[in-house]
Amino acid sequence: MERKFGKVTLNVTDQPQQEFILTQSITTIGSAETNDIPIKRAKVARAHARIECTEAGCTIFDLESSQGTKVNNQAVQKVNLANGDIINLGEAVLIFEAVTEADASDATVLDEAVFADDSSEKAPEPEAASVTKRDTLVELQAGGNKTPFFCVVGRYADVALLQTLAHHIGPDQPFYALQPPQSADMSPQFTDIDALVAHYADQIIGKQAKGPYFVGGYNVGGLVAFEMAQQLRAGGRDVAQVVLIDTPYLVNNPLPYWGYRSATTVKQTGDKLFEPLHSWVQSNIAPKVTGPLQEMRSTLQSRWTQQVERVVERLEEDYQTMQETLGDEGYETTVQLLQRYEPKSYSGQATLFLAEESLVRYSGALWGWHNVVANGLKVVTVPGSYINILKEPHVQTLAKQLAACLVS
Repeated sequence: MERKFGKVTLNVTDQPQQEFILTQSITTIGSAETNDIPIKRAKVARAHARIECTEAGCTIFDLESSQGTKVNNQAVQKVNLANGDIINLGEAVLIFEAVTEADASDATVLDEAVFADDSSEKAPEPEAASVTKRDTLVELQAGGNKTPFFCVVGRYADVALLQTLAHHIGPDQPFYALQPPQSADMSPQFTDIDALVAHYADQIIGKQAKGPYFVGGYNVGGLVAFEMAQQLRAGGRDVAQVVLIDTPYLVNNPLPYWGYRSATTVKQTGDKLFEPLHSWVQSNIAPKVTGPLQEMRSTLQSRWTQQVERVVERLEEDYQTMQETLGDEGYETTVQLLQRYEPKSYSGQATLFLAEESLVRYSGALWGWHNVVANGLKVVTVPGSYINILKEPHVQTLAKQLAACLVS
């Protein structure tokens, strides 16, 4: 049975009330249909907010939405949720209910000590630094009789995207995500890529004792997966396939990390400097220009509907992805450890999935990966961009092509 972290009740004017049980570690909320909680016609951004849940509780994050996120009438960027909290996203109202003891008893994986009788002997609590905030191995889809697929994420936010990919591959394909572990005090867990890769390999072997193994990664996570395949093979284990999903070819390249750090610094500085101005604009300017801008957009859409929608959606997706990435410690950890990484020659099988609109196509990825995959690299082009390759409708094509690769 699924673990229950809590429940969200959605209320939108002129729409029936809806209830959503929080069973995933990450739940996305927005107007796009690809969200776990889609909200239409309520001034909600395509990707408005996300709720992250662990055994310790649930936290809501605003994703730099234009309307903002409020909890109990207070604007927030990130806040821990308590039972009964009222969440406002645009004109939508959500009520959060924490998991109760009765509800939690239905879940099979909750720690029994949480609900143990007070008179029973309790295990000593671990020190704060050893408490895991994020587990390394995330089960996205269990069951089925096929060989599991283990996919390394580029960002923590990618775990939710991979859930959609796992769904479209089919229920008979076990699917697991691998992400950098994170302690409660946010201290770094690894200082080099070899240590992180060895940790990932141990997690895989703990779940699947013998090969053949199917490993892969999304974007920069593919570089980590490639090195993981090297280590597994060096240990005498059979790796049937390495899957690189829109993965750039980076060799001793510190630019992604330093670019990330610079962009993060600029964003944080800008947030502090312009927060007072932002509040004033939202109160005094936004109400006056929202109507004319919406009218202009409607006029353009009536003449060039598909073209306008495509441009607007692409701009929203690009901006949203940038904001998510700049606040994603998983991405920072990965690119930091990859600064001095140099892929070595690989004699196994590898498949590179390239998105038609991705910049990875023009970054030397084809030349680089062809050089290190000695027995020939299979390249598959799929529709979409780096941003939406894991979203509807493009994820369906990727899932179909990926399923064909995962054959022992």
